[in-house]
Amino acid sequence: MTRVPAHYKFDSYVTLERWNSYWYQITEVLRLKPKTVLIIGCGDNCAGKILAGYGLKIYTYDLDRKLKPDFAGNILHIDKKLGGRHFDVILCCQVLEHLPYENFMDILPKLRNISKYIIISLPYSNFLGCAVSCKLPLLKTLRIGFGIPPGFLRKLRFNGEHYWEVGARGYSRVKIVKDLSKFFVIRRQYRALYNSYHLFFVCQRR
Repeated sequence: MTRVPAHYKFDSYVTLERWNSYWYQITEVLRLKPKTVLIIGCGDNCAGKILAGYGLKIYTYDLDRKLKPDFAGNILHIDKKLGGRHFDVILCCQVLEHLPYENFMDILPKLRNISKYIIISLPYSNFLGCAVSCKLPLLKTLRIGFGIPPGFLRKLRFNGEHYWEVGARGYSRVKIVKDLSKFFVIRRQYRALYNSYHLFFVCQRR
């Protein structure tokens, strides 16, 4: 059995919010009924292991060779690393913000060319995030979530991790949607209910 790297230990890495995000990842992939899925930025590969249990063929791509991905390398060179392979769905969550925004724009057409659908999540810089769940007798559970982004109030400075976040100054949600739409048709976009920091886009290749 493959040992989980220390950074990805369940009790320290998988918070309740992250687990909630995994639920959305898995749900969106299954909704598309794919046969093959490429997960970019495999991390602990929790979502990949669950999806494999549904009979999907899962491939992983990561910069860190210690994670033993199927394909290793910089995402900017993904078209060369994959050698012409194509996948039904690409799942790429909390990865692209680690690239300068100009590189984000460079990678989008490459992802479009190797998959019909792409599911991505990006950090949504919240000033305030809130989620409410209410179970009413004889009715389904009512869930409401919202967040207030800081917008022009916050200019994101590179901290060694994120070059940009949706909602920070210069990276409005409108801008991200406009740029994604140059390469994809956005079928759905929403923030995870119990993790409003994760903004999801379900996109289909143009």
